[in-house]
Amino acid sequence: MDGDTHSAKDRYDARRTEFLESLGYTVIRFANPDVMPNIEAVLSVIADALRVSPSPQPSPPGEREQRP
Repeated sequence: MDGDTHSAKDRYDARRTEFLESLGYTVIRFANPDVMPNIEAVLSVIADALRVSPSPQPSPPGEREQRP
């Protein structure tokens, strides 16, 4: 979520997205009006994306604690 400050930075955002995707990341964008009143839906979209495409470089074993 970039906020309103990115509304006029389409070229910058496109280059940034291209770079991140070249590293294997998936970029998902949400507009402020979508996030604030409906955070559960946004979290659901993120969770679905993580199930399909995990991080290209996960943390090494033991670096992150598992929460019950």
